[in-house]
Amino acid sequence: MSDEPVLSIESLVTEFRTEAGVVRAVDCVSFHLPKGKTLGVVGESGCGKSVTALSVMRLIQNPPGRIAGGRIVYQGKDLLDLPEPEMRKIRGNKISMIFQEPMTSLNPVFTVGEQVAEAVRLHQKKGRREALAQAVEMFRLVGIPSPEERVRAYPHQLSGGMRQRVMIAMALSCHPDVLIADEPTTALDVTIQAQILELLARLQRELGMSILLITHDLGVVAETCEEVVVMYAGRVVERATAQRLFASPRHHYTAGLLRSVPSFDQAGETRKNGRLQEIPGMVPPLHLLPAGCKFQDRCGAAQPKCREIEPHLAPAKPDGHLVRCHFPVEARA
Repeated sequence: MSDEPVLSIESLVTEFRTEAGVVRAVDCVSFHLPKGKTLGVVGESGCGKSVTALSVMRLIQNPPGRIAGGRIVYQGKDLLDLPEPEMRKIRGNKISMIFQEPMTSLNPVFTVGEQVAEAVRLHQKKGRREALAQAVEMFRLVGIPSPEERVRAYPHQLSGGMRQRVMIAMALSCHPDVLIADEPTTALDVTIQAQILELLARLQRELGMSILLITHDLGVVAETCEEVVVMYAGRVVERATAQRLFASPRHHYTAGLLRSVPSFDQAGETRKNGRLQEIPGMVPPLHLLPAGCKFQDRCGAAQPKCREIEPHLAPAKPDGHLVRCHFPVEARA
């Protein structure tokens, strides 16, 4: 596996018209997804993670939304320039997505086997019987027991974990180069979460695909991702390898996220007598973003410069993290 990007997002801007005016849900976001690797995109709800994923798939509903600028490059082609018929050949075929809530993503009036087979018929031009046989094989691949029987089940007849496996089978039915997983373990208990993550890791090894993992769960990121993009208020505020990010976060928001999850020191004791440290305040509404740094009102290290000038995403010394901060957290040894 090389580090050559299979998907490049460059200065992506996605806007929405609201009663308060036009807001940027994604503001000049850039990152690259290497071939065969997993890139995590993390941040609080409303930071722009899912909108970024939907922009890649060109599934932003217009109106009220639109992709206002930037490039999304796959195999040398800017997806934003493709006519819709060409994009349909890529969407669900070469670039697939697992949506956040499988119960609302699956059609309740068709069997799950028919829904997986439909993707195969559409993109691979196979007959109904052959497509259904491939659906059975995909169910077997993702660990659904008795796949010949399960293909005849309706979504309401399956558990949450099984529905999520159906979504993964559907996304992988055409062997995509890129899999976008939007909160793939949300609303699943921890045992099923672990099974789904292990399933994705195994399928990635077997199929060689790249995964764009969108999540707010830093534990999932630590287990699965080689590189991490941290988003806040529609912007990338830090980007680094997972190992460096967890060892030495440089943006105050990233450091706050890491302090707000349970962890143990080398002696096995939780930090600060077991109390978690929340990030004060709330993410500001997109139509009321402050001038300067967008994190300033929640940052204990904010200085006058932060309130006047928005920092650029730039390498921080000495470790080379890309960080959007005038006064980054001091690097740890």
